[in-house]
Amino acid sequence: RGLRTLVVAFRKLSITEYDKFTRAAERARQVIGAERAQRIDKAYHMLENNLTLLGVTGVEDRLQEGVEETLESLRVAGIK
Repeated sequence: RGLRTLVVAFRKLSITEYDKFTRAAERARQVIGAERAQRIDKAYHMLENNLTLLGVTGVEDRLQEGVEETLESLRVAGIK
């Protein structure tokens, strides 16, 4: 079992970079169908480089009682 992780980082954007990202993200959100998630990911990947790392956390996230059985029941029923 692993840890639930959170990474915090930042990057300063020029006005041009910000405008380009907001236009791409807005166009991606307007897409209907299977391509929508892929287009949104692509827009956010425009920002996710040359970041300055601020910190990382790892938290043990134990399942509550009965959750494993519930997840197995959902899997058997074909629910994803």
